[in-house]
Amino acid sequence: MATFEKLENNRAKLTISVSPEAFGAAVQKAYHKTASRYNVPGFRKGKAPRKVIESMYGESAFYEEAFDLVWGDAYDAALEEHKLTAVDKPALDISTISAEGVTFTAEVQLKPEVTLGAYRKIEVPEPDFVVKDEEVLAEIDKEREKNARFLEVERAVENGDRVILDYSGSVNGEKFEGGTAEDQVLVIGSGSFIPGLKSSSSASRLATKKTSPSSSRRSIPLPSPEKTRCSPSRSRRSRSRNCPRWTMSSQRTFQTLTRLTR
Repeated sequence: MATFEKLENNRAKLTISVSPEAFGAAVQKAYHKTASRYNVPGFRKGKAPRKVIESMYGESAFYEEAFDLVWGDAYDAALEEHKLTAVDKPALDISTISAEGVTFTAEVQLKPEVTLGAYRKIEVPEPDFVVKDEEVLAEIDKEREKNARFLEVERAVENGDRVILDYSGSVNGEKFEGGTAEDQVLVIGSGSFIPGLKSSSSASRLATKKTSPSSSRRSIPLPSPEKTRCSPSRSRRSRSRNCPRWTMSSQRTFQTLTRLTR
């Protein structure tokens, strides 16, 4: 049994009563659940009768646990009875509790009531997008580049190839600290290494070192100082960038995208 009072800001206050029978059953469950918490002389822990525990600790010894067991179902029934939708946990307050039952209040935030206007008459212009074939192809090429892989090749190194090389740098013919390294990964033409190794002519030098490891060392000059030299001593492996092929499946995807964007 519950009564409903509407408050401000979409809040409601429910006054809920639990019958003596329902609360008595909850007290009995609470006794079986918590009897082991009580020490009663002459009885093993958890074996003392309910009446003995209540005579020692008071009639309300199991009321708190019993309320925790009973309020949830009573609260849900009250919401269903008054067709309310709660959007938050309720704030509970016990009014009376005894062997005759329990009465408590639950204040809760409700789902707001919204009154819609004449929204069906609102018109929103449909945007007109024109996608060119070149734009679709450009996006497909981007995806191909993302999924590209490097394959080992046996030919002269070209721009865009990735090589693994050893190099040695020197000033006036003397090697300097940090100027020598092995197994360095370099993408030819990326501009991420020493100026002079990004051109195709430098790539061909590396290729010469790869195909003829015993040939004389070649020096590539740095911008400054003039006496500084860096020589690729050996190109271990050369790999060429390989993009996924343009297949019939790709063509169908292109045609589908073209239709969808027109």
